Amino acid sequence: MSSKVKARKSSTASKSTISMAGTTSTPGQNANGINDAASMPPPKDPPQHLAMLEPEMTALSGCLRNAVIKTGQLYGFHADSRRLGIHKYAPNPPRTLITSLGREVEKYDQLCDAMESHLLRAIYLLQRDLAREQRSIKEAENAAISTRTRSKSLSKSPTSTRVPLPSSEGPSESTNAPPQGPSQSPPTSAGAPGRRQSAISLS
Repeated sequence: MSSKVKARKSSTASKSTISMAGTTSTPGQNANGINDAASMPPPKDPPQHLAMLEPEMTALSGCLRNAVIKTGQLYGFHADSRRLGIHKYAPNPPRTLITSLGREVEKYDQLCDAMESHLLRAIYLLQRDLAREQRSIKEAENAAISTRTRSKSLSKSPTSTRVPLPSSEGPSESTNAPPQGPSQSPPTSAGAPGRRQSAISLS
């Protein structure tokens, strides 16, 4: 009896080890042995940037298509009623068809108003940017003109002209010497014009 119990325990232990070995997976694989990278869905495409008024144009085209379909259904109803001769009994199309057509026309009108407001705002922004650019260009031109005139005025200012400095030498003798008068001959005696002057010797 004990041998049977031991054999049963050993068989259950071996089964558990086999099941554990089967469930263990290598890194990057799931329990079924499939690679996780291969089982993952591909990444989504990056969102595309819509152009200006593209959503409004898409909605406008859909609304116009629905309005045309509803209008065709109305014309088909009138044609069938006249062909079958029941226009006296059913002169008007179903109210739901008329209501849906009016709803599509109203939606179309609202989309046109939204597009108009978007266009007016875009025009306003463009005009504002254009005025700002023109203002900056004008300010740059005025700054260049003022810089040019300032440089010209500095080049013509009297402080920039060189004044000659006086020489360090003393005044010349010719400027300090008193002017000499006309040379006067020594007076001669009127009584003896032919007499020679006496020479005085200092020795």
